[in-house]
Amino acid sequence: FPTDRGWLSRSLRDHPFTAVEPQSGSHGLPIDLRYLARLRAVLMRERPNLVHAHSFDAAFYSSLAIRATGSTLVAAFHGAAAIER
Repeated sequence: FPTDRGWLSRSLRDHPFTAVEPQSGSHGLPIDLRYLARLRAVLMRERPNLVHAHSFDAAFYSSLAIRATGSTLVAAFHGAAAIER
């Protein structure tokens, strides 16, 4: 679930914008629609300019959730392990 406990959110806490850092987990397939709905609700409420995802799962869910928000998604994959299934 998206939280403000990630390192990026903590480091940006004192800046005048909202940080949303989707937390990935072992969602796998089929798609976790409850997670997607919760993430979309957070993004609709917060309306961040930028969503930064650090894994394939987080990027996948974020790319679906930001569709109605106008937010920009940046996804960072750190090596092959980040995208292997």
